[in-house]
Amino acid sequence: MSLTKVSYSMISGAYANVLDFGAIGDGTTDDTAAIQAAITFLGAGGGVVYFPVGTYRISTTVSTPSSSNGIVLLGSGLRTTFLKWTGGASTMIFAHNGTDNFTMQGFALENTGTGTIAVQLNSVRCNIIDIFTNPTVAWSDTIFSTVSTIASYNYKVIFDNVNLFVSATGTAQADYAIKLGSGHTVTIQNSMFSGFAESAVFRDITVDTNVLNGLNITGTRFETFSGTAPNPGSINAIGINLQYSAGVSITGCNFEMAGDQIGSDNQYAIYIGVNVDGCAIYGNYFGAQGRCNYCVYVAANSADAVSIDANQFSRVVLAGVGAVSLLSLAKIQIGNNLAISGPAIIVENTFTPTLTIGGASTGITYSEQEGRFIRYGKNLTYQVSVTLTSKGALTGDVRIGALPMGANSALTLPNFVGSAWTLDLTAPIFVSSFMTNDGATSIRLYKDDGTELQNTDITNTSSFIVQVTVLTA
Repeated sequence: MSLTKVSYSMISGAYANVLDFGAIGDGTTDDTAAIQAAITFLGAGGGVVYFPVGTYRISTTVSTPSSSNGIVLLGSGLRTTFLKWTGGASTMIFAHNGTDNFTMQGFALENTGTGTIAVQLNSVRCNIIDIFTNPTVAWSDTIFSTVSTIASYNYKVIFDNVNLFVSATGTAQADYAIKLGSGHTVTIQNSMFSGFAESAVFRDITVDTNVLNGLNITGTRFETFSGTAPNPGSINAIGINLQYSAGVSITGCNFEMAGDQIGSDNQYAIYIGVNVDGCAIYGNYFGAQGRCNYCVYVAANSADAVSIDANQFSRVVLAGVGAVSLLSLAKIQIGNNLAISGPAIIVENTFTPTLTIGGASTGITYSEQEGRFIRYGKNLTYQVSVTLTSKGALTGDVRIGALPMGANSALTLPNFVGSAWTLDLTAPIFVSSFMTNDGATSIRLYKDDGTELQNTDITNTSSFIVQVTVLTA
C-alpha cells in the first residue's frame, strides 16, 4: 500500500509553506514559480505564505492577487530567511492595487541582479515588519516604494523594525530606502537606515503632486554610512527629504551624519521642501558633524506651521527659511533646543528687499535687489544691496522694506543702529541704518543731521548697501 506524503498545507488552517509548492531555498534554484504558486493558492481570502530558513532565489516579479485580503508573507527571521533577486531591471515583490491588509515580515532582501525596486506597495493597509537588507549589488531605485498612480491605495502603511544598510563594499545600496507617494497615514518606527545615495526617506512627486497626509517617524536612526572611510556611503546624504506632505511628526530619532563618510557637501539630516504643512520636529538628537551642511533645512515656499522644539544639536541647525514665500517665516516656531557644540540655532537665507518712499513703492524700479539675513539665536542681521533704475514720483521718507522679520516689539531696549553705504545721492551725505524695536519690518535711513532720508535726497540711479543687527523674538 502506497502512502501519500503529508504536506504542511494539507492541515486545515495551516500556513501555505513554499516548500510544499516546490521551493528549495538553497540560493541557487529558481524559486519564483513556487513562491507565486503559494501566494496564488491562498486566493482572495488571504492567509499566510511561510518561508522556512533558507535563501530563495527570485528572477521575475512575484505579485499578490489583484483582489485579495490579508496576504501575509512570513519568513523565519530577518537574518535567516533571504529573498534574493537575480533578475533584470524590475521589481522583486509587488503588492497589487487590489490587495488589502498586506503584511511582509521576517526577511533579509538581497540583490545580485539589476533590480530597481525590492518591494512595491500599492495595497491598502500594509505592514512591513522585521526586514533587513545588506545587498551585494545596489537596487538602482529604492528598497521600498509606495509611489503609485492610484493615490487611494496608498494609506495606512507601517514600517516597523526595518533595517536597511549600506552594502559590504562601502557603496550606497540604493538611491533611497523608502520612497513615499501620496495618500495618507504612514508610520516609520523602531528602524535604522544607513548609506543611501540620495535620501533614506523620500517623498516622491514624480507620479503625482497630491499631498501625503499623515507621516509619523519615531524612534529611528539615520546615518550616512556604516562602513569604513574613505568609501562614502552617501552622495547627497539627506536623512528625511519631504515635500507635498501635511501632518508630519518626527520624534525621538537619532541622526548621525558623519562628515568623513559623506561623498559631497549637500548633506541635511532633515530637508523640508515645497508644500509641507504642519511639521513637528521634536525631541530628536542630531549628531551631524564635518561636512553636513545643516541638521534641519527649511527650503523656499515650504513652511507652514513647522515647529522645531526640544531637540539636541551638535552643529548648525536651520537654514533657508522663506527665501520666496516670506509669510511662511512667521509660521515657523523654534522652541527650546540645545546646541552642545558649535553655534546655537542659525537661520539664514536670501530675500528680495524693496525701497519704499512715503510708505509706498509704486513706480520704483531696480537693477539690483539682493537681501540676506542671518539669525543666530535671537540676533538677527540683515545685509541689503539695492540699486535703482527709477525712483518714481513718490514723496516722503526713504526706507528699505519687505524684511522677513522685525525687531522684538516686547523689548524695552533702545532702537538698533547699523551701517549704510550710498552712491549717487543728490549730495554727499553720511547715512546710517536704523531699526525700531516696535516690530516694524523696514530699515530706516538717517542722515547725519538726524533726519530721515527723503525722496529729494536720492536719484534714479542711487545705490544702497545696508547692514543692521537687531534682537528678535
